[in-house]
Amino acid sequence: MVIQSEVRMGRLEDWIFLVETLTDDDGELLLSKFDDEENEEEYSEEYSEEYTDSEIPRRANTLKNRLEEFLGRAVPDQNFVDDLQNHATNTMGIAISRITQTWSLPTIIPDAQRSLSEHTSIMTQKVNFLVTIYKKMLESNKWKKLHMSSYKAVNNILLKIIALAEQYSHHPNDFVKTSIHFEVKSFITNCSRNTWQIMMRTTDGISSHRDAKLTVFPTSFLVPSMRKLGMMDVLDDNWMMYGGWSQVGVELGRRAQKSMIWKNSRNSLRCRMWANNGTTSTTRSMPPAQQCFQYFSKCSVSECSSIETSKKPHKHRCIKCWYFHFCSDTCKRYATMMNLHDCTFIPPKMVQLIKGETESYLGLKNDDHNDSTNMCNFCSTNKIDLTGNVLHQCSKCQAVAYCDRKCQAWDWPDHKQRCKKK
Repeated sequence: MVIQSEVRMGRLEDWIFLVETLTDDDGELLLSKFDDEENEEEYSEEYSEEYTDSEIPRRANTLKNRLEEFLGRAVPDQNFVDDLQNHATNTMGIAISRITQTWSLPTIIPDAQRSLSEHTSIMTQKVNFLVTIYKKMLESNKWKKLHMSSYKAVNNILLKIIALAEQYSHHPNDFVKTSIHFEVKSFITNCSRNTWQIMMRTTDGISSHRDAKLTVFPTSFLVPSMRKLGMMDVLDDNWMMYGGWSQVGVELGRRAQKSMIWKNSRNSLRCRMWANNGTTSTTRSMPPAQQCFQYFSKCSVSECSSIETSKKPHKHRCIKCWYFHFCSDTCKRYATMMNLHDCTFIPPKMVQLIKGETESYLGLKNDDHNDSTNMCNFCSTNKIDLTGNVLHQCSKCQAVAYCDRKCQAWDWPDHKQRCKKK
């Protein structure tokens, strides 16, 4: 552990700068591991019977310990609360500036994407850490006179996230702006989810100061802001699993249904990724779940919120797998660039299942999506895009055509119901 001289401990700015530079024995920033420390106490209790106190696996001088020491020395005043809020909002601004700069480059290289991912991850952890400072203040009687101010400051952080979500919106006709929207949304979604989760830990009475008499916190004070974030789809894709969300979901009405569509669609994409490209022994052996082979009405870019309807279907659809569909040119291009579209995973019989669900939901007729013999009846490839500009007609009805025998075989379970021999 690298120990630095903590000069001017009472100044928040100096101390946060120190926190950003602290590293462990392997040279990794402690801030990047801050989430792991939340489970440190449970981890120690788990091994308490197996090891002596000196052998219990734990980190010395963790950020959690340093935070408690710092708050013990700091003088409670309103400037401290306000400065902490400014640090949190400025941190989000720095991350978004980096996102904008990276995606505005003429060419996005993999190294730039990796660097951006590492940067936004650190910035997310920093926001988490700053909100945790408010949590510790709310758990301490020393800061009792500033409890309401602290809660208002946390709400102001959520209001800042709402403003950022409105500022960086989806642009169907502008690839750069849409890409920035997706990256910003991913970042602020993590910030909003983690902020609520941290504050819910406080209201659940979890405290490092076990003898402290905790104030009854007005959690409802944050609910309107969280509800707004939920309506804007700026919450975690699995936001219901973290508990305490029932307050947020109240009165969402129709938006609650949209939230379930967003959640189920993203869970399906995640399940599909695990089953198709598992990197652990657990995921490699996991059989594909049924939801990998279901139709979902949300755009297949995970960060996109667009839901298609029969009156407004999405612009692009993969007719080879029928699973992937995209609301705009920019979403399709983004999916291609980020390697999100892999339709080799679905067996032919499941393709027919998804196709049927899609056509039923959108009210499509099975053969209405092509132009008879000028387009493949299964994958919708146009004749002019094929080598030799040749499609092969069905020998029985000659009413439809295919790229090759594979497309004809995949389409046959559906087409045979209407195929009539001349």
